[in-house]
Amino acid sequence: MQPEDLNLSEKYNANLRTFMAKYDEIKNQHRGEFIAIFDGDIFGDTSREALSEKIRQKVQDKDIDSVFQTYISKTDDIIW
Repeated sequence: MQPEDLNLSEKYNANLRTFMAKYDEIKNQHRGEFIAIFDGDIFGDTSREALSEKIRQKVQDKDIDSVFQTYISKTDDIIW
């Protein structure tokens, strides 16, 4: 494991913690969307492809693995 990999892992974990801490807010605002969290910035789209494009616009290639992504179901079920 390279030192930058650990840094990416730490960033991913921070983004995951943001998701967990703000889950109710995220669920209410992004129901039925794919979401991504990067450096505390939460963005979503109903299209996975459109979300991928948003990620590419916001995140440098070297940081792409630190982005937390999931789908917010239209029901209360979380799909990991």
